[in-house]
Amino acid sequence: MYEQKIGLNKASCLKQITRMRYKDGKVMTEHLSNFQKLINQVTTLNLNLDDEVPVLLLFSSLLDS
Repeated sequence: MYEQKIGLNKASCLKQITRMRYKDGKVMTEHLSNFQKLINQVTTLNLNLDDEVPVLLLFSSLLDS
């Protein structure tokens, strides 16, 4: 049961990260802080991400411009 909860938490964190989008006019430091909090949660849950993955997720959360 405990492992199932951890799995759901991991999935929830990854879903939040992949759906995260910077909105034009918002404060960039706030966006970066929220992103880092999610990455920290993923790390706390022992979900190992290659160093390149968080960078790619961050870039995908930004506007094309």
